[in-house]
Amino acid sequence: MMFEVVNMSFALPEMFLLGMACTILLVVAFFKKTGASLAYGLSQITMVASVVLVYRDMGGLEGLAFSDTYIRDALSNVLKIAIFLINIAVLMYSTSYLKARELFKGEYYVLAVFATLGMSVMVSAHHFLTLYLGLELMSLCLYAMVAMHRDSKVATEANEIFYFRCFGIRHVAIRYVDYLWHHRQFIYFSCCSCDSNRESG
Repeated sequence: MMFEVVNMSFALPEMFLLGMACTILLVVAFFKKTGASLAYGLSQITMVASVVLVYRDMGGLEGLAFSDTYIRDALSNVLKIAIFLINIAVLMYSTSYLKARELFKGEYYVLAVFATLGMSVMVSAHHFLTLYLGLELMSLCLYAMVAMHRDSKVATEANEIFYFRCFGIRHVAIRYVDYLWHHRQFIYFSCCSCDSNRESG
């Protein structure tokens, strides 16, 4: 059963991710020598704690929040746990790769946590604008990750290609949402599913 809630407890994992991402960013800024190692440890703690936060609320209250733009249900909880667990493995196995190429920097883990936040927002999106915000947050972090190897010409070219291709896709997405908004069409996912069911019936 879906209903409106006025509290922000549904988005507790996302708020925790945001707070920890900002904390890791400050740690990297103030601890130059040991910042990368601290950032790695904090990012792993963040992922594990996020799994615990989501798992703790599984089977509990489900519904919509933030003017029906955010949803929490069983599917979103399962997908979030899968995202966090995969990111734990990615961060663990990427450390040796980064050290071998002298790319072991704290910024990588800051971007990883922010990208994970974007994925989590997309999973709980119940509105096209929420989906777009999550996609943008994830994409911007991926742009920076691709270009982290500044001395590599291939990495720089790949980042430019990635950016300009996604720029066109973003422009089309913005125009589509703007069209729906100005033509008084609903841009909630539940309304889209209702319309498609009505057309098929």
